[in-house]
Amino acid sequence: ARYFSPNIVDMLAESDDPLSLVRRQNVAALFIDIAGFTRMSEDKPAEEVIELLREFQRRMGAHIISCGGTIEKYVGDEIFAVFGLPDPSPHDAMNALRCGKLMLDELRVWNELRRTTGAEELKVGIGVNYGAAVIGDVGDGETFSFTVIGDTINVASRLQTLTREQGAPLAVADAVIRQIAIGEGLDQVSLPVDLVDGGEFSLKNHKTAVRVWFPRSEASGASA
Repeated sequence: ARYFSPNIVDMLAESDDPLSLVRRQNVAALFIDIAGFTRMSEDKPAEEVIELLREFQRRMGAHIISCGGTIEKYVGDEIFAVFGLPDPSPHDAMNALRCGKLMLDELRVWNELRRTTGAEELKVGIGVNYGAAVIGDVGDGETFSFTVIGDTINVASRLQTLTREQGAPLAVADAVIRQIAIGEGLDQVSLPVDLVDGGEFSLKNHKTAVRVWFPRSEASGASA
């Protein structure tokens, strides 16, 4: 329970070999990291760097869990979360987007606290995508790691990188919006974040352009 998200803990507890079946299913993927973290950490004591990471992971991870997501892994200051495990639902895309909104709200509260102590304000980049992914475990027979891989995951990671280039805290693939809008239509859907269509972007190692949405207040700098 200290190493896995609650929904994965339940799955592990119910079966002797719950992750052996490799499968493909739709998920929502979210990546978040701290902008400029390497620069910030260069001149800080190691203990202070780790404490910052722990607080970041605690604050952001709480929203992943509350929105029904799974923390797939921590990579330095980056958090990779998946929505739709162990079983997909029609709400996975909405849950991921809602999580992104709650993370940005949490960051504002945290930065207000940091200002009172004279600490540097933090900025984050969040990328969200929806689509098919391959799910299973990998390892050498002694050590295993649960993993979620595929183009959907790669695009979500590239969108997180795109936030830095576009000066926006959040980049959402059109696939997320269309999944949320199923049965309602784009004109009728109510989103937790006020987003605008930023146009199509060519992402590294992705064959086709991806239409990306940004928060309205940040969209003036976005261009295809």
